[in-house]
Amino acid sequence: MENKIENEINLKESLFKTASWAKYAAVLTFIGLGIEFSQVIFGALNGGQSFLAGLFKFFFTSIFSLITAINLYNFSKFVKHSVENPDSKYLYQAFRHLKIFFTVLGISIIILSSLLILSLVAFIVKRYMH
Repeated sequence: MENKIENEINLKESLFKTASWAKYAAVLTFIGLGIEFSQVIFGALNGGQSFLAGLFKFFFTSIFSLITAINLYNFSKFVKHSVENPDSKYLYQAFRHLKIFFTVLGISIIILSSLLILSLVAFIVKRYMH
């Protein structure tokens, strides 16, 4: 019985640490997105690029980061609720957000890998066709 209680305490501590690190990662991602957005604004003000082009680029490059950061933050929030309140609905919600996080991350990796392979094929075709 004592071993079961000790395992439960270790599990709660591990979940709490994981939630803390997930929250740090999410907050750092939000800060990074804010810095990137300010670069778009200052770049447009300095005449480096048009504001619309910069905003368009920011939107498409940051959408996956924003979705993953929101879900990682929600994972952290629900894990902390589940540790404080032994209700399984919080833990279910936490893992639901973690599932969404990894799904979006996987999709973005597949898209980026596909674009890399396409650009390599285009480079090879262009190189040997001339």
